Amino acid sequence: MKLTVIGCSSGMPSAQSSTSSYLLEVNEKSYLIDAGDGTAAAMQKLGIDAKSIDNIFITHMHSDHSMGLPLVVQIMKLLKRENQLNVYLPREAEDGFKRLLYMVYLFPDKLGFDIQFTGVERSFEFDDGNIKIDFFQNSHLFNNKEYILNRTIPNRMQCFSLIITAGDKKFVYSADLGSIDDLDPVIENADLLLAEGMHVELEKMPDLLIEKSVKKMILTHLLDETDKNHIKAMFEKAGFSNIDFASEGMVVEV
Repeated sequence: MKLTVIGCSSGMPSAQSSTSSYLLEVNEKSYLIDAGDGTAAAMQKLGIDAKSIDNIFITHMHSDHSMGLPLVVQIMKLLKRENQLNVYLPREAEDGFKRLLYMVYLFPDKLGFDIQFTGVERSFEFDDGNIKIDFFQNSHLFNNKEYILNRTIPNRMQCFSLIITAGDKKFVYSADLGSIDDLDPVIENADLLLAEGMHVELEKMPDLLIEKSVKKMILTHLLDETDKNHIKAMFEKAGFSNIDFASEGMVVEV
């Protein structure tokens, strides 16, 4: 597996990087994981061929993880894509995203290719014979529960961490988290963990990584002013030294 960081900033826009988006390449097949604002422009800058991507996975509907998708579709249209595009996203957003394409004048019958939307529920599994992805619902959006229930809003607070396996390799993408506890069920023996660092207590993470035998972690979704040297020193002091920080254009072999 080869992972390319397309965008890695937090929800606060950054001059150094677009928001969350990652390209995974396995056996000459390309998969896009999240498509936050700025994804399309970053793909152009990095020379990523949008037509090569047949499957897109959106972990949750915060705009820094999803709102770049319409422009990615638009690029595919302008590049005269013909193959079907498969988009996997939380079930709560499936109908809304279909309507959004009409709102931005990306009419499905004028695109030149079909889009198959699949609404994901907890414990959904993707397997195309090349990679396998298990979707594990985490608690990132659960703090909205009282607001949603009081107003009878249809939001279902769906946010998914992804467990990706290919051959004997295991790659885990945390997506955004509600707490460090969300990592516990998914990171055992991971060759690579791509974990967000904005919504969890980082000082609790090294012990968990050691306990779960995680081989390498890349920390992403950080503010520009984050003191990365301090974080690295804290992890090393706790006994976990194989840590790096995501940056736009970074390429990692899993």
